[in-house]
Amino acid sequence: GSYPRIPKTYSKDLSYLIKLLLQVNPSQRPSCDDLLSMPIFIQKAKILTPTIYSFLMNRTERNAYKDKLLKTILVP
Repeated sequence: GSYPRIPKTYSKDLSYLIKLLLQVNPSQRPSCDDLLSMPIFIQKAKILTPTIYSFLMNRTERNAYKDKLLKTILVP
């Protein structure tokens, strides 16, 4: 439940993200969709990878991709 303070050399956004991800209760942790919708992810994707940025902004494309991936899961 506790971890050392994130060094000041890292951004407040990263510190906040780590805080969210290290929640003890799994139900309080953000989902992948929550993370990808966060402004910091969208801003960084826009700068670093325009293709990923357009993918993040196109929810319909994401949902179609997610559905396609889910269909690959086989349960015995």
